[in-house]
Amino acid sequence: MPGRQCTSNSDCGVGLFCDDEGPFSMCQGYQACVACTGECPKCLTNAQCAAGLVCENEACVACTSNSQCGATGTCGATHTGMECTCTVDGDCATGESCQTGVCAVNGAVGCADGFNQCETGQACVNNVCTTCTSFADCNAFTFGPFGPSGLACISGKCTACTANSQCGGGMACVTGTCGTCSTNTQCGGSGQCTDGFCTCTDTSQCASGQRCGAGVCVTN
Repeated sequence: MPGRQCTSNSDCGVGLFCDDEGPFSMCQGYQACVACTGECPKCLTNAQCAAGLVCENEACVACTSNSQCGATGTCGATHTGMECTCTVDGDCATGESCQTGVCAVNGAVGCADGFNQCETGQACVNNVCTTCTSFADCNAFTFGPFGPSGLACISGKCTACTANSQCGGGMACVTGTCGTCSTNTQCGGSGQCTDGFCTCTDTSQCASGQRCGAGVCVTN
């Protein structure tokens, strides 16, 4: 169990490792990079925000000045609040166009995080169908009978994976989708599959383009 004193990994249960094989070491759980919760970055550009909003300090917010809206966009009051208004596409920031007088991501379609309502290859980010920037964008939390797509984000498109390095921490790319492993060979030439995760103690146990991080294979 986590917190148990250990001298080697064999003293710990499945899914745990001995953090520093010595007389004062403790069993710890494997960790991997996953989508964050709480106060997480929501955007890097205006194109990742809902129509009319701007990306400020990695959060989608209402504009306060024209300079946030693109080359010649105007921050003005609309029926819903302060938004980036426009008359032509050139008024808006990169990746956006002028849609019904408001700057919005090119081809923007509304969606609800967790439901597959976007065109093939798109991700639902901040309730807008757009290009992906991470594996997490293509595999957002889903509801009811829906599950994570298992698709990788490649060149801004959610598509089938071809390598473990395109998947989340500890995952394996099998038949074009990212998910749990079932055999050691799915984790790399000398990999090890433990309880569905590609675990490791050294980078040599991971697939190409990966390293060993916190006990599981992660992307370099």
